[in-house]
Amino acid sequence: MNDEYLGQLVNELQIFVDISRDGKTNKEIILEHFGEVLEYVKYREDILFDYIMDECIYDSDYDKVIEKYLPDLLKRIPLYRGTILSTIAMYNPNAILTNFDKIFSQENEEKIFDYFQAIKGKNRNLDKAINSKIRENSKNFVMGLWFGSLFETKEKREKCKFWRDAFDEKEKEECKTALDIVLREVLDETNKDYTDIEFVGEGSYSTVYRIGNKVIKFGDEILKYQIPNHRRFLQPIARANYTLEDKSVMAYFEVTSYADTFFSEKEQDDEKLYQIYKELRDSGIVWIDAKWENVGKLLDDNVTKWRGQVIDVAPNSVGFSKSYEGEPLKRGDMVIIDLDYLFREDDPNLPRMIDGYSSPLSIEFEEKYKREKKREKERDDDER
Repeated sequence: MNDEYLGQLVNELQIFVDISRDGKTNKEIILEHFGEVLEYVKYREDILFDYIMDECIYDSDYDKVIEKYLPDLLKRIPLYRGTILSTIAMYNPNAILTNFDKIFSQENEEKIFDYFQAIKGKNRNLDKAINSKIRENSKNFVMGLWFGSLFETKEKREKCKFWRDAFDEKEKEECKTALDIVLREVLDETNKDYTDIEFVGEGSYSTVYRIGNKVIKFGDEILKYQIPNHRRFLQPIARANYTLEDKSVMAYFEVTSYADTFFSEKEQDDEKLYQIYKELRDSGIVWIDAKWENVGKLLDDNVTKWRGQVIDVAPNSVGFSKSYEGEPLKRGDMVIIDLDYLFREDDPNLPRMIDGYSSPLSIEFEEKYKREKKREKERDDDER
């Protein structure tokens, strides 16, 4: 940003606040009145964003004012927070550390993971400090994971409001403690730290994160907790609703092994998905959300492992009605990684769920499955 622009900004700012030039340069005036600049341009995010990015971040003369006004700056430019924080983390990491407690405060729980994503991995010393800071108050951070990364959306604001209004402080603290313990256990199991947490995506009811060779999901009460089991399902290590005494659900979490979700265009042959769909239907299970993003390739046998050992997980403790039949699938085999839309064929809720939630492939597969069964029956009748 050239001095002509700064001069224009100062001239406009003089209308807003009484500024004496006294032989000062435009830059000196802006530095002296940075707080007024933020107030003046609060309804013009684009102007403030351009000014910060073009003029301030790369100029060490602005380091102190950025450090002083960073929390206020983030409030003024909600659409550009990620970009601003990411750039500041590279060029002025001390501004992040100085304001860390304010940025990652309980009042900012719904923004925490977005802020975290923006600043991690930019500076090794900053990452070390981030991990140390989060460990001091990890319960706020774990709630940031629970709120997920739906930045400044209506749905997220409603979710935050519900969380804050529906439960008392004691209930919220106990829930945070429980989720914090789960997260710490996974970090310890994988020998990873907070800055190693990778955002994978948003599911229907949860946000998904990868930590080393494990996946952890945090979210709302899932559609259906009690589901059938099958060897084609990625077997959970933990899967539970956090429930109060009155049976109301505050949160949901799930821990599984990581499965490779990348499929090349050549690999994405829908017939492969259909064979999985057919295998489930033959077992009395209906998969109403068949799509490629809901499957993965096993990186190990489909058994539950913890601390390097195969462990027995009681089916009912993870919402399964029973253990699955047959041998575990092996490395490279395809499994379903999203268990939200799996129903027994005699489930009374199934017709309603099919109408409202079926994916196009599930509709196509069901029609194909019925045609095949009809032909099989006709052949059997002819042979008789």
